[in-house]
Amino acid sequence: MRALRVIALSLFVVSGLSSLALSADPGEAAYSFLKIGTDARSEAMGGAMTAVADKLGSTFYNPAALARTAPRSVMASYVNWLTDIQAGSLAAAWGVGQTGRIGVAAQYLDYGTFDPRDAQGGPGDDFSASDFAFAATWAGRAGESFSYGLTGRFVSESIDDVSTTAMATDLGIGYELSDKRTHFGAAVRNLGEQTKSVEGGDKEDLPLTLAAGVSHHLRGAPVLFAADVIKPSDDDVGGAFGIEVAAFRQMLIRAGYNTLTAKINTDSDSDKLAGLSLGAGFVLERLSIDYAFAAYSELGDVHRFSIGSRF
Repeated sequence: MRALRVIALSLFVVSGLSSLALSADPGEAAYSFLKIGTDARSEAMGGAMTAVADKLGSTFYNPAALARTAPRSVMASYVNWLTDIQAGSLAAAWGVGQTGRIGVAAQYLDYGTFDPRDAQGGPGDDFSASDFAFAATWAGRAGESFSYGLTGRFVSESIDDVSTTAMATDLGIGYELSDKRTHFGAAVRNLGEQTKSVEGGDKEDLPLTLAAGVSHHLRGAPVLFAADVIKPSDDDVGGAFGIEVAAFRQMLIRAGYNTLTAKINTDSDSDKLAGLSLGAGFVLERLSIDYAFAAYSELGDVHRFSIGSRF
């Protein structure tokens, strides 16, 4: 009964806040880089991470997951994003007391250098563009089953000599059933507002995202299933699904599907692969190395690499 109450409360919070997240055109919200996957394991499983609470990468999706990660751990991720955009993330966590965790994380996108043209088509001075976010997270447990987390995030975007900033918050909860194999999670991501707009103009909305999910380890088999329902403020309701199989003692195979990514339409045969992701992970004592492949139709394929360690 306690589990049902927690699940009902999670769904109530998510459905209640959904009134604040009315759909706009996809990509209309500012700071859209905050919706890009952060690590290879999460990306390989389609982004279905709201209820997966066992590794540091999950905390980007639900801050409550930090409460169930190793007390001292680090992670770094890199991806050559679409159109040669360079992106990556760093994260670290420390234990506080018996159940508390403190985490810090950073994300960046580097769009590279651009060769501008003036109104007459003549050359101008080169300029660059980039996005950056820094976050601090606190997470803890209330008993053995319930976990909670709160993230505060500073966000910045810049192009040439123009920049904007914003402050955002992530809220998350998690609940593990007594079987220790089933976990529920709910999160509100990027709740906040812009603190500095472009040249004093109107403030832009952040990509507020509501998510609820479930994960389950099969009894007697090294298989993890995960599924999320996702509602971005600038898109329709979507779903994310992932599976992870320990194929060998030190190797994991992963696959995922994301319906929001699958909406990409370029009127080509490649559209059929949009939303699909695959990956693998290798565990070497305290070191883990992960790889993910994700298809974005004619926009291109994305290869992501992550490395993590417990110390």
